Amino acid sequence: MDLRERMLSGRRSTFAFIFIPIGMALGAFAASEWGLPHIADQSGWTGKFVNPWATFAALVLVSFAQVCLATLFVTLAYLWLIPKDQREGQLAITHSDDNSHYLDEFLETTERYWFRGRSGRWVRARVLPRLTKRAAKQQSVITVKMVLPDPAIPSLMASYATYRNSITFRGGATEWTSDYVTLQVVATVVAAYVSASTSKFLDLSIGLVSWFSAYRLDITDGSAMLTVEDPGRPALRAIGSSFMYRTQRAEIEQNLEHSKLLRKPPTAFIGKELDEPFVEQILRHVGLDSLLGTSLKASDILEAIKNPDQPYG
Repeated sequence: MDLRERMLSGRRSTFAFIFIPIGMALGAFAASEWGLPHIADQSGWTGKFVNPWATFAALVLVSFAQVCLATLFVTLAYLWLIPKDQREGQLAITHSDDNSHYLDEFLETTERYWFRGRSGRWVRARVLPRLTKRAAKQQSVITVKMVLPDPAIPSLMASYATYRNSITFRGGATEWTSDYVTLQVVATVVAAYVSASTSKFLDLSIGLVSWFSAYRLDITDGSAMLTVEDPGRPALRAIGSSFMYRTQRAEIEQNLEHSKLLRKPPTAFIGKELDEPFVEQILRHVGLDSLLGTSLKASDILEAIKNPDQPYG
C-alpha cells in the first residue's frame, strides 16, 4: 500500500503535502548557503555577513527549513502509526480532477467489476470496452455485475429525469426526459450484451431495480468509488480490503440478489455483428423488446452505443 493511500487523500493534496515542505526547506537552505552569502560578499553561511540583515535573514531561513522538515517527518510518523483498521476503515475524498484517474486505476488489473448507477454512460463508453479487450487478450474470465434502474417502469424514468434536471450538470442533454433516460439505460444494457458477445471470457450479470440512488458505485478488486452525477464534484473512495470497501461491495451484491436479473448472454451471441437486428435480438432476449416503438428505436440505441456521452471526458 503506497503513501498516497495511507494518507487517504487525492494525488494533488498528497503531492502538495509532501513536496511543498521539502521544496521550501531546500529553497531555504539554498538561499542561506549560496544566495545571501553572495549578496553579502561572504563565502559560507556559517560566517558573519557584512550586512547584518543578511545574517538575520539566513538564520530565519535556516530555522524555517528546520521547522518544515520537522513538521513533515512528525506528521508522516503520526500517519504511519495510525492503526491499520482505523486508517483503512475511512473513506478518502478525491479531488474532482482525479475522479477519472481513480475510476480507471484498476481496470487493467481487476478480475471483477461491480457497478450500480443510472444511465451507465461511463461504463458503456470506457469500462466495458477496456474490460472486454483485456478478457479477450489474456484469455481469462472477467466478471462484470451491474445494477441499473428498470427502463420498463415509466414513472421511474420520469423521476430520474426530474432529478437530473434539478442539478447543474446535465451532460450531453440540454434537458433530460423520460424517453431520453430510457434510451440511455437500454443502450447500456445492450452495450453490455454486445461486449459479452465480443468475448466469451466476459461473465456478465445485470439486475434491474425499481429505484435509483443519488450515489453511483464503481467497484474493482482494488477500490470502491462513490460518485454523484456532476463530475466536477469530489468523490468518496475506499481502498480495497478496507471495511468500507467490503461494505459497499456487499451492498451491491444485496441489490443484485433482490433485483430482476436478466438472462445471461447465450453463446449464440458470440461473434454477432453490431447492427439494428442484433440490438432487437438482445432486447427480445432480456425481455425489453416491448419498449421499442415510436419513442425508442433500435437505430437510436445503436447511435447511443457508438457515440456515448462520457461524463468524465
